[in-house]
Amino acid sequence: MLEGKEVYAFSPSTVAVVEGDTIHFTLINPEDDDHSFMLPDLVVPLPPQQTTRVSYVAKHAGIYPILCTIPKHLPMMSGQLIVLAGTSMAY
Repeated sequence: MLEGKEVYAFSPSTVAVVEGDTIHFTLINPEDDDHSFMLPDLVVPLPPQQTTRVSYVAKHAGIYPILCTIPKHLPMMSGQLIVLAGTSMAY
């Protein structure tokens, strides 16, 4: 909700992590509509008025779309996961 109006969006819409990181998402759907949260190898249903927690391992560097799989919610409910290449520390 934004100033009393329903807004379809992920907030934040961009998440940046390092390759190999485990991300712990807390996904809140405060509305009456069904939604979903999709990343490569992960689709999470987001039932109305519920909080869903899920973990995701960022296995490979790259830029990946975050989407709601309900067609009428696109392109508003979209974002990106930026996975930066891991670096090894050599001394």
